[in-house]
Amino acid sequence: MIAHSDLPPGAWVFRVDMSQPLWSAQILSSSAAVDHVNATVGTTTVLCGGLLHNRAELAQLLGEDPGPDHASLIARAYEQWGEAAVERVLGSCATVICDSERRVVVAARDRLGTYPLFHAEVGSVLLCSNSIDALLAQHGVSNTLNLPAVVDHLRHVWPFAEETYFEAVRRIPPGNVLWRDENGFRLRRYWDPAPEGQVEWVRPDEIEQFDGLFEQAVARCLAPGPAGIFLSGGLDSVSVAAVATTTARATGDRDPLALSLAFPGPEANEEPVQRGVAAALGLEQVMFDWETAVGQRGLMRDVIDLSARAPAPLLNLWMPAYDRLAEAGRDRGCVTILGGGGGDEWLMVSPFYAADLIRRLDLTGLARLYNEHRRSHNVRTVRYLQDIVWRFGLRPLALDATVTTLQRRAPSTLRRLALRRLENKVPAWLAPDPALRREMAERELRRRDEQWTASGAANGAGRRYPRIYFAEVRSGLEHPLVSMEFEELYWQGCRLGMHMLQPFWDPQLVAFLYRTPPELLNAGGRSKALVRRAVARRFPGLGFEHQRKIAATGVVRSLIDDEGRRVWSEFDEVGSLAGGGLVDGPSLRTRVDEILGKRETRKYYLVWDLLALESFLKARL
Repeated sequence: MIAHSDLPPGAWVFRVDMSQPLWSAQILSSSAAVDHVNATVGTTTVLCGGLLHNRAELAQLLGEDPGPDHASLIARAYEQWGEAAVERVLGSCATVICDSERRVVVAARDRLGTYPLFHAEVGSVLLCSNSIDALLAQHGVSNTLNLPAVVDHLRHVWPFAEETYFEAVRRIPPGNVLWRDENGFRLRRYWDPAPEGQVEWVRPDEIEQFDGLFEQAVARCLAPGPAGIFLSGGLDSVSVAAVATTTARATGDRDPLALSLAFPGPEANEEPVQRGVAAALGLEQVMFDWETAVGQRGLMRDVIDLSARAPAPLLNLWMPAYDRLAEAGRDRGCVTILGGGGGDEWLMVSPFYAADLIRRLDLTGLARLYNEHRRSHNVRTVRYLQDIVWRFGLRPLALDATVTTLQRRAPSTLRRLALRRLENKVPAWLAPDPALRREMAERELRRRDEQWTASGAANGAGRRYPRIYFAEVRSGLEHPLVSMEFEELYWQGCRLGMHMLQPFWDPQLVAFLYRTPPELLNAGGRSKALVRRAVARRFPGLGFEHQRKIAATGVVRSLIDDEGRRVWSEFDEVGSLAGGGLVDGPSLRTRVDEILGKRETRKYYLVWDLLALESFLKARL
């Protein structure tokens, strides 16, 4: 391993020279990179980055002493099982293997993509890394921006899981393995909780397995060392805090540290519940008020600054505030921060389940879904009734039937209609060049074609399971935005020198929840039933049995209203976007004026989206 001070913190690069009869591997590492190991066994070089969960199990299967490091163990597994060895690796990690004698490279990202993995190729050199910036720093790797992807970002469309905002750098998607030999690349999914669309539903008598899987997931996240917990007042982070406290005390480890942020305004402020949970658990708590967390400069300025340093435009508007909270935990000895991310994705029932209920004429089930969602969210009753019937029900059914029919009987007509619709959907201020606008439509059409092909293969069983519901649920496994959010979270941890982990994204837990029927997820008439009852029992008097999900949309709107216009004018608007031909400056100014003038509040997020992207581009151009 060769240390390189010019690599970003936590970064490593696995470099393979494919020009010789025996391919040679070299590993470059930043001086601050401590979360990976590498080993060479015979003619095989292995790097394992991140956290391996099943080291003892792998050692037992191989008849090995569990003493060797992760990389040596995986090298032995590769000797025995070949490429299939990566399918047995379980953790938040990436695995890269170079078999010099066979002239093969195998690179696998963990099952849910919680650890980053990218690749690039320059001539006869293949580069794999956990960092986009580390790859861009390598000789010959172009930093040319992927402009169509930048435009798609502003549309909140991310068509292709493999692409990044740089043409030369490609992403390995979650649960996928890249095979590179003399004949080129091959990418395939190696892990799927429902292979070929066949879902083996969790039975009611099996639901008690959730508790053990959740405890296991939390214990894995506590393994790196003393932990802090981003403790909100919601069911997800509270359930993590409760299990983490019990686990730490059972193993004699230090109690977790509760790290809480009090959002402003009565609608989003959960401080009484946050303090009540920490007190009931007997945890030390760091509670930041909004002004302390945001700082004197304001949140949006910090978002702009972070985007200039990030390998992608910042997605998490709250990151600067949580940076300060995490630093407080680090100052008190925490090396790991746990969060409740993933609870919304895997504990809740997607409202698109309404379409499948309507398809099978289950009106009783539809009424039950409506009531369950209404009791669990702050929604307007009449408006949500319209949504459940049309937006989540009849509309996706009609679209599915139309597309399916045209795809089979008149694909050319479908393509023509789709292109026209997609071209018209691009806002007037975005992609003013007709050629670029046409390319955006072609890209999305290509994405839909790929999704149709994948859907046809996955849905060969016909209507034996809720197709539209699972199409939505599956986005948690495959949507590019999920990978990007984990990459951003990992980048945050590297900057802070900490592990940022989410127990609800444990692969074995997710595989269980993926197969849990909606009726069990909503047992008792409210969402998140699998944790709600336990949390309500553990913390009586805090209202968890009837708690509804709190959204911070009002806080965001106030933030844009307070800081948006001032920061927009101070930041010289969007010169890089306009100069690159990605937006039409005058049209965009009119659009932003409408938003800041409160004449179009539904698109308030566009302001900070534009500022973050502009900052990212200025730093790169």
